[in-house]
Amino acid sequence: MFKRGIIAIIAGLLLVAAPAASAADRDYAGVALNVIPSGQYPGLGAPPGADVAAQARLYDGLTPLFDRVSTKDLSKYFKSERFGVSTDGPGTNEPVPYPGVTITRDSYNVPHVDSDTYTGGIWASGWIAAEDRGLLLSQARYNARVAAIGAPGLSAIGLVTGLKNFVPSAATEAVVARQTQVLERRGREGRAVLRDIDTFVSGINAYNDVNNPGTTPFTRNDIFALNALKGQFLGQGGGDEGRRSQFLGGLQQRLGKRKGKTVFNDLSQHTNPGSPTSVDGVFPYEPISPTARGSVVLDPGSYTPTPAASVGRKASPPPIQASNELMVDGDHSVTGKPLLVGGPQIGYFYPGLTYEIDMHAPNLVWRGATSAPFPGYLLIGRGQDFATTLTSASGDIIDQFAETLCGGSDHKYVYK
Repeated sequence: MFKRGIIAIIAGLLLVAAPAASAADRDYAGVALNVIPSGQYPGLGAPPGADVAAQARLYDGLTPLFDRVSTKDLSKYFKSERFGVSTDGPGTNEPVPYPGVTITRDSYNVPHVDSDTYTGGIWASGWIAAEDRGLLLSQARYNARVAAIGAPGLSAIGLVTGLKNFVPSAATEAVVARQTQVLERRGREGRAVLRDIDTFVSGINAYNDVNNPGTTPFTRNDIFALNALKGQFLGQGGGDEGRRSQFLGGLQQRLGKRKGKTVFNDLSQHTNPGSPTSVDGVFPYEPISPTARGSVVLDPGSYTPTPAASVGRKASPPPIQASNELMVDGDHSVTGKPLLVGGPQIGYFYPGLTYEIDMHAPNLVWRGATSAPFPGYLLIGRGQDFATTLTSASGDIIDQFAETLCGGSDHKYVYK
């Protein structure tokens, strides 16, 4: 897997509103366009005649235009993201060993899935993952365990891009496997995700049985780990509690305990009632427990961070990235229809971390970019009456804890 520099993956969507009731698979988009520079290609490379750089050249032509992109340029530098093969035909059917499932490839090699059943759609996404991102899956499946267990000083994506090999121990596998219990505790929703993962894995293994015999069968652990890799690479943030706690301590010393905490909360803007939203309802994003153990307020200047011990060569952290999103509601657009343009910065790799599917199955109607460990789910793209993109993540998934040290030791602390 070779990294070609950080550039944006663009999913540009201009959509019309949908009525309350809609016919199955009806496409309500007035205009739907995208370009995914990493492209779509099968197996370890490309078939004879396939142009894996086709979308990269579109993006390369689009980038220098910057803020001078015209309406004419949209159809020149983007391809269609409408449902079906559309203008990117003719389509070529790909035989698959699953009744009721049809996969049709367009001129960009994007797979268009038609399935009689929900399960068939999930299975097809696994088949496509193995076919279009087999090299990535084989190189990343074990290295991804590094992200799943949080090995100090190691970057899973660094191991993958460096063509390194991590050999997981039985203890590592046991830790990764705990995710099954985590999902089971989520009730019906969690059990449904586990069923999807199992179906997705069966699609991966079915492809390998036919095309790569002898491949060690994929398991739930592979999918858990690959999702952890994605989280570590794109969504890992936090770990700044020590510095921020000192800042809170300074505010409270100056302003008093209650007022200092109020100012701290205002500055953090963790939950801001004035933040714009695009969907109805609310959900608990990174909830904070005021009674959580370890929520100690540090005196200013009392803490100095010490880097984690490196194990081997530590990969350089990726540069800070920023995604772009433009949304205009129907009341403010010239056409009277809502618009969405998304430019998520998730890097440009070969094989790509993302790839495209046009999915049509019961309760699975979407087109856009998905991710190698996603069991038939949309990452960036659109459904019949909605569009979604990805912005900078960096969720707070790293924590610093205050522990009582043993005696005069600088390394040992009281456990439990």
